[in-house]
Amino acid sequence: MSFEVSAAADLTDGLQASELIGTDPVFVFNVLKIGTGQYHPALFQLDADGTGRIRNSDNMGGINPGSGVVVDVEPGKNTSRS
Repeated sequence: MSFEVSAAADLTDGLQASELIGTDPVFVFNVLKIGTGQYHPALFQLDADGTGRIRNSDNMGGINPGSGVVVDVEPGKNTSRS
């Protein structure tokens, strides 16, 4: 984790994400799976401005048991099965 706290932050109620400053991510949780054939790892990011996102992480290797296809997924790619 890496972040800077605003000089105007009210710390009497704890630190809030909205009281962080900067543009770099302050927290990234990337659950990369390699060689499992599964499609559901998460990539969670919280930015200093209080925004964030959650999306599919990248995933490579292994055979998807449902499709029989080798897994090679870019971050954020839709991996829904039909």
